[in-house]
Amino acid sequence: MTIDSILKIVQIASSIATIVGVIGLSFTIKSYRDGKEAQLKREKRQTINDSISVLEYFANEIIPNINKAEKEFSKTLNINLDESVKKINDNAIQNGYPPTMDKKNLPKEIRQKIVLTTKKTTGILGVLNEFEHVSVYMNYGLVDDGLVYSSVHSVFCKFIKRHQDLLETYQTGETSYQNVRRLYAKWSAIEEKKYLDKEKIKINNREKELDNLIKRG
Repeated sequence: MTIDSILKIVQIASSIATIVGVIGLSFTIKSYRDGKEAQLKREKRQTINDSISVLEYFANEIIPNINKAEKEFSKTLNINLDESVKKINDNAIQNGYPPTMDKKNLPKEIRQKIVLTTKKTTGILGVLNEFEHVSVYMNYGLVDDGLVYSSVHSVFCKFIKRHQDLLETYQTGETSYQNVRRLYAKWSAIEEKKYLDKEKIKINNREKELDNLIKRG
């Protein structure tokens, strides 16, 4: 066998090896892409399932607990205010003064203290703890934010707004409700942005109407 023949055989073998390598590489890339797509689909399905779980938790646990806690709070607050007024009036009588105190003119500082104490003992704080738990899912992208937001943002934001005073008493420490604060800030900003966008549309439409009136003379 001549050297030329050997070179040709080597060249042919090299070409075949290159072709096989390219085919193998293409197959590997395709397999990787298919695997990546399958993984993304699985992650998407898991995100949707987790979103549904969060929504079910809102419907079956949080919302009923809100209704129960706020009814209990309202009832207990009236009792606590009445007791406070009675103590003040009893003390006034004992000191020779007329009992003039009622719930309407109860000092603001005393009323605020009673309100906060009542919120901590009637389930409001428990709901806040539940919100802290589910807020983690929204804050760290474990659920479909758009799906969850559209369904429960109103319940969440209105509750936090009603009980902002309680939230503000927990500024530091393990129970500072950082996830609740973060989610409330984000969802409140979304709501304000939507409101401003609507107002811009109204303003633009009104400007067009005024321009038309001006052009008509």
